[in-house]
Amino acid sequence: MLVRWPTCAVVLQTLPIEEEARPMSATICYWDLQTRATTRTSQVEVHGRVHMIEFDLEAKLLILALEEAVHIYSTNDDRLVSRTVCHPFEFRTKDLPVYKLSEAFLDHGSTILASSQIYVCTAFLMDDKEGFKQTVIPLRWRAVEDTCLNPSCMRTDTLADFVRGYSLRPSGIVLQGSEMRPYNIQLDLASDTLITSFCWGVSLVRPFSWLSQPDLLPQVQVALVHYRLLYRRSPHVDETVAHVCDSVFSQSRICQALHEGTDGDTTYTHLVLIDLQHHRLNPLWQKKQSHFFEDVRLWHLESRSETVEEVNDPSHPGFDLDGEQPWDVVDRVRELYMDATTIYIWRAKTGLHYIDFGIAAKNASKIASAAPPKDQE
Repeated sequence: MLVRWPTCAVVLQTLPIEEEARPMSATICYWDLQTRATTRTSQVEVHGRVHMIEFDLEAKLLILALEEAVHIYSTNDDRLVSRTVCHPFEFRTKDLPVYKLSEAFLDHGSTILASSQIYVCTAFLMDDKEGFKQTVIPLRWRAVEDTCLNPSCMRTDTLADFVRGYSLRPSGIVLQGSEMRPYNIQLDLASDTLITSFCWGVSLVRPFSWLSQPDLLPQVQVALVHYRLLYRRSPHVDETVAHVCDSVFSQSRICQALHEGTDGDTTYTHLVLIDLQHHRLNPLWQKKQSHFFEDVRLWHLESRSETVEEVNDPSHPGFDLDGEQPWDVVDRVRELYMDATTIYIWRAKTGLHYIDFGIAAKNASKIASAAPPKDQE
């Protein structure tokens, strides 16, 4: 269920009796909360259980987050607009020379993504000092058609392989595919951006409203922003290098808590803030780049070490009376909340913490001095 005043949208599904069978349809009911009347009911085809819903009635688009994909539908005729635009991981670049990358495309649903519409951005978190830091992370947006994503050098077949190689487990570890599943979606109407969170970062689709206009579809762009930690030498083989354990959204900003596992008795939590409208306070700002992500900024707000101890609580899911006991983080992040100026962090042992990041939006002179060069924006 989702409320965007004055409309409330509810997803209804009848789950099959068989445990492994998947529902093949979903009913969407739209209610007017002012008149308490059902304004519209529609039925769409899906191939799994719906976990989250988003919608934009002005753009006439409906978003459903399934277990392994995000589907976008038109509210006019309930047709499937796209099932890969939020996660174009199967975009294949192998065996294509550089001069032919512009000819590559991904076609699913009725949306065709060319290599010029897909951008990849690696956010390098290099500051290993603990505590509050508010470090600006330079972002370099690279389109697939003109980047150095050379499959012969990277040994990758798809964009998913590229993300795995940079942000996920070390080579040689068998991957199950769950790291590419979306676990959260948010629609930011102010910046016209669809945000999909993954364990390695986020994908951004801009301008989202253009998906409902066939003549503007070739101009829609999607960006994959993934994290990379450089200063730890020995990542634990059972953990991802930078695993997003929680993500919240407010006022065109995204805050993500990253869990970093090591081969010692200490783990680390990193807080990252992504601002989708960095120039919101500057009415004279004008877009200069060819892509739509020029006003996106990223800060590394905090790093904090956490002790790992053996769990002796019989109520713990992994507790075994006769075997080896599980290890768990003593003071892990339990929940995040964010408003226009402050991030609130609820930790298991030390309770509530908060970070006032308002200076990140107000102190333009300091931010400008730390911004990346123009060719990296």
